[in-house]
Amino acid sequence: MALSTLGEWVGSALIGKLVDKIGSYVEVKYDQYQRDDSKEKLKKLEKDLRLIRGILDCAELSKIKNSSMAYLIEDIKHAAYDAEDLLDTLEYRALAAKVEEHEKVAKPSSSINYALKRPHDDCVISFLLGGDYDELISITKRFDKIIDEMPVFLKLMELYGTTVSRGQPEDLEWRKTTSMPIESIVFGRTSEEEKLKWMLFRKDRGRHFCGQLYSVLSIVGIGGVGKTTLAQSIYNNKDISKHFDLRAWACVSDKFDLRRITIEIIESSSMKIKEDIQRIQSLDKIQRELEKGVAGKRILIVLDDVWNKISTQWEMLRKPFQFAKEGSAVIITTRDKKVAEMMGSTEILDLKGIEDDEYWKLFVQLAFDHKKPDENPKLISIGREIVKRLGGSPLAAKTVGAALRFKLNEQHWREILESKLWQVEQREDDIIPALKLSYEHLPGHLKECFVYFALFPKDHCFDKDRLIQLWMAQGFIDQSGSNKTPKDLGADYVDELLSRSFIQQVINSKDQYMVHDLLHDVAESISNGGHYRVKGIFTIKSPRKIRHVYVQARDMLAIYENVELESKEHLNKLSLFWSSFPESRSKRVKSDEHLSAIEGLQPHPNLKELEIVRYMGTKFPRWLDKVCLSNLEQLELSLCNQLATLPPLGELQFLKILNIRSLSEIEYINTDFYGEEDIAFPSLQELLFEDMAKWKRWKGAKAGQEIFPFLRKVTILGCKKFIGPLPVPDSFCSIKINASDISHVDMSLNKLIGRTFMRKFEFEVYGRGNGLITTFEEGLHSNYITGNCHWT
Repeated sequence: MALSTLGEWVGSALIGKLVDKIGSYVEVKYDQYQRDDSKEKLKKLEKDLRLIRGILDCAELSKIKNSSMAYLIEDIKHAAYDAEDLLDTLEYRALAAKVEEHEKVAKPSSSINYALKRPHDDCVISFLLGGDYDELISITKRFDKIIDEMPVFLKLMELYGTTVSRGQPEDLEWRKTTSMPIESIVFGRTSEEEKLKWMLFRKDRGRHFCGQLYSVLSIVGIGGVGKTTLAQSIYNNKDISKHFDLRAWACVSDKFDLRRITIEIIESSSMKIKEDIQRIQSLDKIQRELEKGVAGKRILIVLDDVWNKISTQWEMLRKPFQFAKEGSAVIITTRDKKVAEMMGSTEILDLKGIEDDEYWKLFVQLAFDHKKPDENPKLISIGREIVKRLGGSPLAAKTVGAALRFKLNEQHWREILESKLWQVEQREDDIIPALKLSYEHLPGHLKECFVYFALFPKDHCFDKDRLIQLWMAQGFIDQSGSNKTPKDLGADYVDELLSRSFIQQVINSKDQYMVHDLLHDVAESISNGGHYRVKGIFTIKSPRKIRHVYVQARDMLAIYENVELESKEHLNKLSLFWSSFPESRSKRVKSDEHLSAIEGLQPHPNLKELEIVRYMGTKFPRWLDKVCLSNLEQLELSLCNQLATLPPLGELQFLKILNIRSLSEIEYINTDFYGEEDIAFPSLQELLFEDMAKWKRWKGAKAGQEIFPFLRKVTILGCKKFIGPLPVPDSFCSIKINASDISHVDMSLNKLIGRTFMRKFEFEVYGRGNGLITTFEEGLHSNYITGNCHWT
């Protein structure tokens, strides 16, 4: 499916990252690793990308919808992804060069055949091989061609009226609202209406914020959930109308135009003024007229569809409200909780979807168009299945209902049921365009974080730390201009997406989140096939250009022959999930069958990130090695409860992050874990062991073998039987150890580590009980060890 607007592809964000990467490669610190002629090519590519990024920024803002431009944006998209792959390869080469240099210092006779020596300098390694340089030339030519086509592209933008300047979003006519309700009946909002009325009638609600005489009530929720409809219902309620002396409605929208909004409030309230308010140019004079109109009156002002978080503009708008009578109120509708907080809300109503029974009544009215549904029992059955997918959204019911009611036949309804919501034909004011509006308002770095959710199935629960780690692995965390750690920035990203209602907290779980079903549909539509999910019995060939794959099926044997992952050279991430089988079924499926299935899911060597969850075989696939996964940077093995040993992961030359969770049969980690290379885990930076129920001991390296030269963090959580030692290398300068559930073990810090350290060593300990306090704190005062103990 072609992109309907240029803004639907995360173009400028990706190209911005490419520009930053290229900038780092042309720095002086990389000079020793470059061919003499590569630097100029990289600079030329950087210049082209900067120009394209500027045009994309304008195009995204303009929301152009024209198929004649789609070809160019697709060319840019694929060229940008290929450039990203090449830059990742350059990083790979540079890391290989550093590893070889490190190895030469440690073992002068050893050699790694990943890099090419310069002909004129035997001591310097180039991270740009001949094939890489040819690819750089090819990509530069592709972007030169795109630049050549840009004048035509800009002309088309001009023809389609792209005159909006950056930072001045266009007011869309279909988004403007009034106080007049469209629906005569509001379904499923009785309790919310009563709650808002109670808030408005409360006698003690005045002077809540900075001594003001009015309260601010905010209705917060995702697009299409019914915020405006609820506000209209309250505004037109007879009791409300009698209670307030003056009521006014203003649609704020993207652009917080102070003059326009103030005039709308005056005109909506029918205030009597002596001159034409539209002719008054002075904002001060307009606000004075509003002050006269509200002075001494109990007022109700509704500000609908607020997006702007600039507090100074709100401060200016609300100045005349201070002259109103005590008991006045301002109602705000917004998609962003931070907007509500910035405007000093005294109460916030978090609006969710309509409950099932009431939602069905709404759906029946919209889908059957006043016809009797009892005459179509099969359609009722299909309709109830459709309703389950709509998340209680009134606008989603309206969108799908409009598509259903013109053909009240079973075949048409089943086609709608089997379609993705975003594949249903929609007008600009239907549910997916309404939700995409929220996406378009996201900063670039949050756009790519959000679209990444398309890789996972609906109702997937994300652990906060795990989600941040996934974003970090994909390079989505932008540290430029910030002193915060990637983890802290990732936590900010989560909070921002939560505030904007893109994700929601799982009930009774502090650090787990889910994506609303409708917003998941939006992520899928924007991904446009870049994130590919396989679930159930799979019979269709997968696209060649996919970059992320998630495989989850009860019958892996029925799908692996069709996926052809080994040919997917653009695939960056692969997630393989085995579903939880009933015990009876699990016994019927032999371990060899699981092994055969996973053997058939071998990815292309370009893969960067691999996740294997609930695999039921007793052996790992043969392709989990240094040849078939030569570019792998992150690996997670989780809940693979039939495995008693670990493969030689130390041979994966560019593995940076390794997480091993809940492998319940592992008792010992022996030297096979390191493999046969002279340096094991030469690039590993972070290592996690979590919930390893039977794990007791971890053996060190073989004689003459070096391990973990770049490891900086080890985390051990929930490994109750582990008694050490940790085979950490002599080169360690700093490491964090989080050890929990081991308070029953009587050991000293030096015994856990396995030796005495003669350099500064940082650690953190988390645990329960008092058993370790003495022994660990004794270590704090010797051997240059510093750290913190946290006990609960």
